[in-house]
Amino acid sequence: MTSHPMRRCCITGIKHNGTPKGAMKQIDNIRTYMACPDSTTTNNNNNNNNNNTPEQAIILMTDVLGISFPNTLLIADQFAQNGYLTLIPDVFNGAEVFFPIAPEFDLQDG
Repeated sequence: MTSHPMRRCCITGIKHNGTPKGAMKQIDNIRTYMACPDSTTTNNNNNNNNNNTPEQAIILMTDVLGISFPNTLLIADQFAQNGYLTLIPDVFNGAEVFFPIAPEFDLQDG
């Protein structure tokens, strides 16, 4: 709630199992995770072009856990399995909060 200070329960979560299938790329000097659909899912997504290039893309923005958190990468892979090129830019430039969040992490420090 916005009327109460943030507490530890706000940043508690679980790490999903799985290995991300996409790849880290540099796009215009921005580290970016790229999950590409395979030709089967691209063809099933009403794609009328002949080169199996996806016509739709998703740019997935992260929370404070950033691009290093496997859960976010696995979500991108799921979008790719459904035919969408999915990109996750490293908006924190490597300065994200790492999971699990350290107990001494100050929740109120701005």
